[in-house]
Amino acid sequence: MEIHVQRGEERIGPLSPEQVRESLSNGNFQGNELAWHSGLSDWVSVSTVLDTLPNAGNTTAQIQQHTFNVTGCIFTIQPRQTEIRQGDTIGFDVTVTCGEKRVIADEIYISLMESKTGRGQNRSVIHRNCDKKILASNITMEAGESHSFEFITKLPDDCVLSDGQEITGNPFTGATDGWCLYMHVENDEHRASAHGKADAVGKSVIGGIGRFMEAIGKLVGKDSFGGGIGEKMEGMVLRRDPRNCFFLTIKSR
Repeated sequence: MEIHVQRGEERIGPLSPEQVRESLSNGNFQGNELAWHSGLSDWVSVSTVLDTLPNAGNTTAQIQQHTFNVTGCIFTIQPRQTEIRQGDTIGFDVTVTCGEKRVIADEIYISLMESKTGRGQNRSVIHRNCDKKILASNITMEAGESHSFEFITKLPDDCVLSDGQEITGNPFTGATDGWCLYMHVENDEHRASAHGKADAVGKSVIGGIGRFMEAIGKLVGKDSFGGGIGEKMEGMVLRRDPRNCFFLTIKSR
């Protein structure tokens, strides 16, 4: 649903209902501006326009849930918004349910992940957790046990647009960089998987290179030599399992 707002001689929009709610809550709209959307015979105030939407007040229930099986846990993701635009603050209700077997996890988290094609000849894809929320640490979950959380995060104002599909990594598809929610359960099952082993080996190798370069730096009297590798690695996921990704459709503001 697209909403148009008239403030004096300024025409704003089209806006989503979520954008109108956010503008009202942060004071950008006072509520006495005029608003209109398809289906209205006349303009109404912004403070009442949301009540004119079909099935207003039950928007979340109409948004499709998404379910993912992540190393023994079932994640159910319920978006709180019907569409996402650059710079939006976005929210998700997250339910984590243990599968058929007990799960013993060091950490369970969800993150807002950016994926982009790196520079250089190999054009490798870089995945980085830009906003990570740890849902549980050192937890044992019995079969059928369920926990509910919320995840609220903000997209950069100039974030790259994405179409909700697999992103980056395949030059033949013309795929572009983009964003997803990434779900992770750090446990023995993950560490024994191909993705877990590859991630551990990659971090070990890069960590070893960093320590070696720092040692060389001390020998040549440059303490900063090789420095910054740890910072560059912060939040990076070397081997991401695409089955654990909820790819976001992000539109231009």
